[in-house]
Amino acid sequence: MGSTLRALAARLTLTLTQRAERLRAEPDRGSHSVEYAIGIGLGAAIILALYASYRSGVATVVSGWVFQ
Repeated sequence: MGSTLRALAARLTLTLTQRAERLRAEPDRGSHSVEYAIGIGLGAAIILALYASYRSGVATVVSGWVFQ
């Protein structure tokens, strides 16, 4: 039982070490996904802000600003 546990711990340590080395070799891995997620979030926030301003009646105020 003790040797099995040691072998499992050694395998886990080796796997984690290899993953850490791969991440150090490619530090920008996944950055494109983060950029897309931020862009989508900002776009959704802008759309929600425009919709909220329309629903609150700001559209009538803004339409009064149009030069005659």
